[in-house]
Amino acid sequence: KLNENLTFDQQEIIIHYLYDLLKDLFYKECLFKDFEAAFLYEKSASILLDISKPNGHHFDAQRLHWLLRSLKDTRKLLAASWDVVSKKIVVYNQRGRIIKSVYQISESKISPQKRRQVEKLLRPLFDQIPEYPSH
Repeated sequence: KLNENLTFDQQEIIIHYLYDLLKDLFYKECLFKDFEAAFLYEKSASILLDISKPNGHHFDAQRLHWLLRSLKDTRKLLAASWDVVSKKIVVYNQRGRIIKSVYQISESKISPQKRRQVEKLLRPLFDQIPEYPSH
């Protein structure tokens, strides 16, 4: 779920940006309309990601965690608990097992370099979404 204070246009920008950012990690083909539905409709299917797939952004569990944390806690674009996020964005590893730790990593365990890499990836998105009222 995206923050309710975002306009429709802002929500579309976020969803398109995340789709493009994560599309190399899709466990199986995911159409944009299905990806979008995960953010807009409670009863939609989950987004399935496989972090063992090669991707230009070198996502691993820590980078993916920081991406979600930045959207959820820092900029408050995602308005859902970690429990909800982990049900809507399911992450698999090379062996096909679900990695629940993606949602439980301590901030102190993530190197500053990985955090900076993710912040650099998100900067174009954050530049497109001006500050908005938090309530």
